[in-house]
Amino acid sequence: MLGFLAKQLNWIDKIVGYVWFFLIVIMATLTWLAGNQQGIQSYAFLVMIGLIISVFAYGLYTNGFRWAFVGFSGNIFTIGLTIIAIQMLKQADIRGANLLFLQIVWLSIATLCLGSQLLLDTRKS
Repeated sequence: MLGFLAKQLNWIDKIVGYVWFFLIVIMATLTWLAGNQQGIQSYAFLVMIGLIISVFAYGLYTNGFRWAFVGFSGNIFTIGLTIIAIQMLKQADIRGANLLFLQIVWLSIATLCLGSQLLLDTRKS
């Protein structure tokens, strides 16, 4: 079952760069809107900056994408931070906050893929 799931999700590697480019454009635009409308000291702006840092630091804290468990945990953290960002942007009345749900969908797929790889690796050992 897990092997089948891992094979079904192998298409993710082919589109990951395009998806993250699109998501980073969305995050950058929402960060700019939050800073422009609420100021750079607003919670919405600061949470968005934290979200962008979290996304860009992913390769560093996973040791070049080699630590799957850390990546899995990082995905869970980033999903939580994205939910907080959506709420902060909505409270600040920033249009387009719901576009971040696309990031939650993408991270959920990636987390499912990482989780299946982790389970396959533990069964092999």
